[in-house]
Amino acid sequence: MSEQRYLDPKNDVAFKKLFEDKTRLMSFLNSVLHLKNDRSIIDLDYLPQEAAPLLPGYKKGIMDVRCKDQAGHQFLVEMQKDYVVEFLQRVQFYGAYAYVSQIAKGTPHLQLKDVVVLAVVNYTIFQDHDICVNFYEMRNRETHDNELNSISYAFIELPKFKKSKEECKTVEEEWIYTLKNAQEELTPPFKDEVLLDAYDILERYNWDQLAYESYLATKISTDEQAATQSEKYEKGLEDGLLKAAKMMLELGISIDVIVEKTGLSKKLLKNPLADLIGIDKGRYTTDEVMKLTRE
Repeated sequence: MSEQRYLDPKNDVAFKKLFEDKTRLMSFLNSVLHLKNDRSIIDLDYLPQEAAPLLPGYKKGIMDVRCKDQAGHQFLVEMQKDYVVEFLQRVQFYGAYAYVSQIAKGTPHLQLKDVVVLAVVNYTIFQDHDICVNFYEMRNRETHDNELNSISYAFIELPKFKKSKEECKTVEEEWIYTLKNAQEELTPPFKDEVLLDAYDILERYNWDQLAYESYLATKISTDEQAATQSEKYEKGLEDGLLKAAKMMLELGISIDVIVEKTGLSKKLLKNPLADLIGIDKGRYTTDEVMKLTRE
């Protein structure tokens, strides 16, 4: 298999490199946020990456891209490749922090500018529908008036985008396709000049060795974190299933029903209840029990 031509824009290093250019960033924001007419961004300035005071153990205290448009509205853009439990809380914190931080710079309350947080995620956040781009803002429950409109959020869930490159008809769709699939393309699939430039930026052989090594280091680190999270999730799931099986056995529920509901094996469940309840003092090690759950 030949080496891929384009690097993955979901990688933090590639994502930042892609949107370090004003023209590309304005095209992306205007299209996916549906900014038109007097709200359309015609110029922007990049803002310093201020570290928010997050708790130890969180990812990092800054967004991937932070800028403001000609009217002073702030846009915070984040690429999140792997699942994070507290991600929704984190992006709300970013939005609130960016808004209130204007006060520290001497801006009166009446002159505080709007903040928009745009999160691109490589997993599904909202499970109850298949809408790819979701917008959130504060509205009155009864009238749906949007008077408290200073902070708003947009989420692009890449797994929900199912269109092929041939089916993409708008610049918005072409940008989302690019973020999801660019690394799989052999030639630029779109004719838009800004998108052509984006593919040129992502082309592997346009990166110097230092930048490419940084890209690879980020990829390795992200892959290792994802593997660790997957292992923790699987271990927690299996522990939970064992506890559930124990409770059902104690209630007298048949083994066949428990197998159907938990997916655990009969080989495990047919052993004495004590072995299931007290693994540490039973006949199985933890690793052996985990193996049994999969047989």
